[in-house]
Amino acid sequence: MALPPFISRPARFRTRERLLAVGLLCVMATFAGRLVQLQVIEHGRWRDLALAQTFNTIHEPMPRGEIRDRNGMPMAVTLPLSYAVGFRPYEGSNRDSIAAVLANYLTISESTLRQKIGAKGFTYLARRVDWQIQQQIESLALPGIEFVREARRSYPATVAAGTAVGFTNVDGIGQDGIERALDSLLNGDKRDVLVWNDARRVVPAVMNSMDDVTAHSGANVQLTIDLQLQAILDRCMVDGLADKKFEKACALLLDPHTGDVLGISTLPQFDPNDPSETEGDFRRCWPITDLFEPGSIFKVVTVSAGLEEVL
Repeated sequence: MALPPFISRPARFRTRERLLAVGLLCVMATFAGRLVQLQVIEHGRWRDLALAQTFNTIHEPMPRGEIRDRNGMPMAVTLPLSYAVGFRPYEGSNRDSIAAVLANYLTISESTLRQKIGAKGFTYLARRVDWQIQQQIESLALPGIEFVREARRSYPATVAAGTAVGFTNVDGIGQDGIERALDSLLNGDKRDVLVWNDARRVVPAVMNSMDDVTAHSGANVQLTIDLQLQAILDRCMVDGLADKKFEKACALLLDPHTGDVLGISTLPQFDPNDPSETEGDFRRCWPITDLFEPGSIFKVVTVSAGLEEVL
């Protein structure tokens, strides 16, 4: 005989309550087990992963050495206040509008910037950007834009012995002249710097500079060139050949007692501050690197010896 409905219903309710309680206990046990796994068993692994995502060690090069003349006047120095501007793809960023804005601050066309920004991963948009321009761009808070501090090579003597001094590329590697010949000596070591990254992998702050006693700045190089005599030699070359037709010309000023090179002048002149303005053949120190037949230039030696004997 079946029980009346008002008697059987409370039993069914109690069964459902038990099943619900068991289900909740199972869910809570699962969460508790997962918490134990994450916070106790795998605590070290997840801690290291979090630190790796939050903090990063970058290898920052020490300053490159200077090049000076025989009197200590600078011919090549390193300016620290320079930045590289890069773009890292960021969800929701309007790349066309970013390119249009940056074209007003960088010496790069909007179409070129749009092409660079369209890359899948991080890409450099401009190198050796002056710190004042960097500050202006940073104030715009454009999404995905990152800045990397980098040194910029400057040549205060401009065209004076430009081919002898040489120049460096955007990565600070010597390309010609003394910059290339003594690149390993001029280059400094790299030191480890601990930085903090935000969620977009931007580096907003330097946490710690891990001083390394073995990390040294590049060595300074002192040449035998005298910038005052070099200026006179350059002026004589320009004035003396002003009305002459020639492909290239050079002059060397030597100390007859020691053989020191006091000046080296070439035409066309070369300014290491803007190497792209000069053809590659005239950027190198061709009076030293090129081989040529001495010919009649030795006659002055013979005449000098004769004059010395006569006088």
